[in-house]
Amino acid sequence: MRQGLAIAVVILSAATLLPSSASADWLKPTDIIVRGRVTNAQGEGVAGIPVRVLATRRVVRFLTVESRPAEKEVFVGTTDANGFYELTMEKLRDYDFYFLRFYDSAGFDGVRYAVPSDVEITSRISKRRPVVEDLLLTDSPEWDAVERLVALYGEDSTRGRIVRDLGVPDRTERRSGEDGIERETWWFETAGVAYIIEDGRVLERKLFQAEAESQTLASQ
Repeated sequence: MRQGLAIAVVILSAATLLPSSASADWLKPTDIIVRGRVTNAQGEGVAGIPVRVLATRRVVRFLTVESRPAEKEVFVGTTDANGFYELTMEKLRDYDFYFLRFYDSAGFDGVRYAVPSDVEITSRISKRRPVVEDLLLTDSPEWDAVERLVALYGEDSTRGRIVRDLGVPDRTERRSGEDGIERETWWFETAGVAYIIEDGRVLERKLFQAEAESQTLASQ
């Protein structure tokens, strides 16, 4: 009899320590695996592509009549040498929507590839299911023109390297200097940079307000 009572007490004590089913969802988050592969049009894995998981929610302030999104970066990484990625994450208490983003301004080759759209993975995260998401990268609209210019100038030339890094110039200007040698100015509006080139050499690199930043300031 005493043994049975001891067992009952132990079971009751353990039960009181467990969270309720309503709160277990966020008090005891389960690890969720997110994995996949990023490939190009030739079916080859692409290394170094940014992989980010973003969580968002709506923040509503009734007193100030303000409604704005709130965003948190849950994970950031890159694909491996064969284009694979795998990460472990948890469902966050205060965030409702989850997205996979294969882009950041520093690590994505936007000259070579078109920027992919975000992939919503909310339903799979909410159900705590593994997320398997592959991505096929497509060429950027100007990639054919970039390849032609790089082949024309040479991939190891100054002009060729500039085009490969920044794409086709938004506009070019040609003027002759006092010595009669023609000088070119290549303007890259989005990057906010211009190159003055003479005889295959960069004479000057000018920085100016980028187009995207200028539009943002104008809208404020």
